[in-house]
Amino acid sequence: MSASTNPLIRPRTPFDRRMVAQMEMGKPIGGLRTFHKLFPGGTSITTPRAVSKIAPAITPFTITAKGKVYPGLVGLKMPTLSGGALDTTSNVIDLTDHGGNFKVWFTLNFSVTYLSTFLSSYTLNSVTVDTGTSIPADDDHTKHLQFNTITAKKPTTSFFRASIPIALYDNGANATLLHYG
Repeated sequence: MSASTNPLIRPRTPFDRRMVAQMEMGKPIGGLRTFHKLFPGGTSITTPRAVSKIAPAITPFTITAKGKVYPGLVGLKMPTLSGGALDTTSNVIDLTDHGGNFKVWFTLNFSVTYLSTFLSSYTLNSVTVDTGTSIPADDDHTKHLQFNTITAKKPTTSFFRASIPIALYDNGANATLLHYG
């Protein structure tokens, strides 16, 4: 509707003027949530959109401020924490361990078969969640994959936001390397 034909912007008859005056009397008094802007034909009253606070998405391997670890799959296996699967136990890491500054990682145990000196096949046997001040060295059958750091008893954002595909590959010298997605 153009400004010239809109009676609320430019009242042309006594009825229109009374209607606009009644509407003006019913408007909310200016406060924190309303804004008034004067125009030649009247007043615009707007209320700003509410600022939405978006809760962080709960993704696999997120550690909460209380030490709870949200479950996810690593190489199609559910990791274990303190002997129980992440999706069935209380999944809590003690954030005061190691003085409140430590790393959290997955320890992946593989069965590896070599043909001559090259990787022939492998099977992921287990995945456990471990903590410590430093990550142990890898070997052909055991790999480690860090996914969080605890500093001053506060977890950082997880390095992974989804379940993790895992693969071993051959480095050509009778040894394996870990590839993850």
